[in-house]
Formats: sequence, C-alpha cells, structure tokens
Amino acid sequence: DRIVGFRVDIRVIFDFKQDEFDLVCGEACIALPSQNKLEHDKSKLLREGKLMQTILQNVIMDPKESISWMLQLSGPTCSFSTSHNTRHSEYHVNIPQFTATFPSSFSQLDGFFSVIEKLFMFRNSVEKIAHRLNSSI
Repeated sequence: DRIVGFRVDIRVIFDFKQDEFDLVCGEACIALPSQNKLEHDKSKLLREGKLMQTILQNVIMDPKESISWMLQLSGPTCSFSTSHNTRHSEYHVNIPQFTATFPSSFSQLDGFFSVIEKLFMFRNSVEKIAHRLNSSI
C-alpha cells in the first residue's frame, strides 16, 4: 500500500477530478509549546500558504479572490491568518485575521458567541474561494 506524507498537519482541499487544490492548511501542537516550536510551525505555514495562494492565483486569476487560509493551533487556541500576494506576485503578505480560544467548560461559553461569528466568516470565505475555483476550472 502507498503511504502519503504531507508537509502540514491539517489540510482542507477542493477535489476536482484528478486534481486537489489546498484552501486551508494548519499546524497543531500541544497547549504550551516552546517558542522555537511555534516559530517553526509558523514558518511552515507561511511557506505552504504562499504556495497555496500562488496555485489558486494561477487558476482563479483574481488576486482579491485567491487567498489561502492558515491555522495555527496550540491546545484550545487557534490563530487564523490569510496569505495574499502583492502587485509583484513574487511577494506575499500574511494577514492575521483572528484568534479563537475554544471553551473547556460551560463557564467559558459567554464570550464564545463572538468566536462563532468569526468561524462562520472563515467558513464563508473558504466556501467562496471553493465556488470561485470551481467556476474557474
């Protein structure tokens, strides 16, 4: 049997016939990682996000609609960011979007409704990219 390895821990893909397009990539680690681990994971995400965005840009052809999402999870906390290209397509910028901390008890649910709203925004953005990708293929 064939074993496949990936560069990142989490992938959300758009599957089209024989092709797969990455829309989201993520790295996950324990709740209290070392600073070195966080920086290493972030650098992996930045490289993967740039690659994902470049591929999407080549298919969608609209830089405003061809963004890639990156997730960095550490215990119950997840940081969401996006990768965008600049006018000079060899340069990319990372834009932090929001951080979500998932509750571990009922007492922490009060502030979670604003997080749910941001998660719906994330889902809507990824879905919009997938629809745009589907119409561009």
